[in-house]
Amino acid sequence: MGINVTDYRYLFDAMFGNNNKGKNMGMMKSSDLSTRSGQAQLRAAGIDTNSAQYKAAMKAMQSAGGVGNVNIQGIKNMMSSYDKDGDFVIQGGPFAGISGLVVNEENASKRTKGTVPISDSIKEEMFETLKKEFAEGKWDGVESGSGTNRSDIYAKLYKGTAKNDRLADGRTLQAYEKQYIKEFTKVLKAADPSRKPGMPASADAIEKLNEVSRSDIDKKVAAANGKVGNNINLSI
Repeated sequence: MGINVTDYRYLFDAMFGNNNKGKNMGMMKSSDLSTRSGQAQLRAAGIDTNSAQYKAAMKAMQSAGGVGNVNIQGIKNMMSSYDKDGDFVIQGGPFAGISGLVVNEENASKRTKGTVPISDSIKEEMFETLKKEFAEGKWDGVESGSGTNRSDIYAKLYKGTAKNDRLADGRTLQAYEKQYIKEFTKVLKAADPSRKPGMPASADAIEKLNEVSRSDIDKKVAAANGKVGNNINLSI
């Protein structure tokens, strides 16, 4: 599951130190950050100006247009949005605290294009969750309801995966998810053609949904090597 960061407001909040309740301790001009005295002041405050974390925070600030004045605590706040390797750490929602999900210049060319092995229990959880959502009327080819737990399944996958493997694993789970949706949609339409969008499935339709074989679907995904659609892009 690729994630494109499109909202930079958190950067400006951090740079102005909005978590400091109005305190402006260590205020500096952004133009002074790269000077010898500015670098010394940052190091004295415990900031490693050679770290990937600091460099990522400064690069993000510049990409967002930069600001005129910053304070040291604000810089630390913004650095907390990156891990020691300079990778963005998701700040909220089910992916909070997880890094390695943002596609950037450094990892774009290394991304796995096809599927990779992932936990069978994760695939089973996605399959059963989608089946339940279809039966409850939350899906009609596209999502028409609320309360889905699928993001939690992705979060579980990512938390159990090494950071550098998360993009490939997420893409793989998405390939299975898309194929499960395709199969459930076909079965539901055939078994319950009079059903209105958003309505729960009939007892007969649910019986047909329960007859769907995950093993057969997984074989199709493996044969297609994940070529079932583009990545989902989430905005933070």
